[in-house]
Parts: sequence; structure tokens; C-alpha cells
Amino acid sequence: RSHLKAHMDGLKVLFPGIGVPSYHHTLHVPDFMPLFAAPKNWWCYPFERLIGKLQRMRHNHKYGE
Repeated sequence: RSHLKAHMDGLKVLFPGIGVPSYHHTLHVPDFMPLFAAPKNWWCYPFERLIGKLQRMRHNHKYGE
């Protein structure tokens, strides 16, 4: 966590005026890891991959054909 915080602070120095909102959630991951066991048990990548496959499937908006 301290390395991530240092990285975020460094970005603020290098690029003043540009926020780093996408990093905020990563600061909370260490807090939740002990609660949910190994990350492979609760990460979302498999679901995101499935959604991506479903979105790429050809369909004609008709059921049963």
C-alpha cells in the first residue's frame, strides 16, 4: 500500500492538475483480501470475459432460432 501511495504522490508531482481517480479502489484491496480469501475466489475477470464473449456472439434478437 505504501508503494502505491508513493506512486500516486509521484504522479501528482510530475503531472500537477491531473487527478488519479482510477487508483483509489486499489488502496482498499489489501483491506478486503483477508476477508475474502485468495483473490482468485472473488475477482471479476471470469465474469468480464464471459460478458465479452456474449457481446461478440452473433444474434438477431429472435429467441429460439
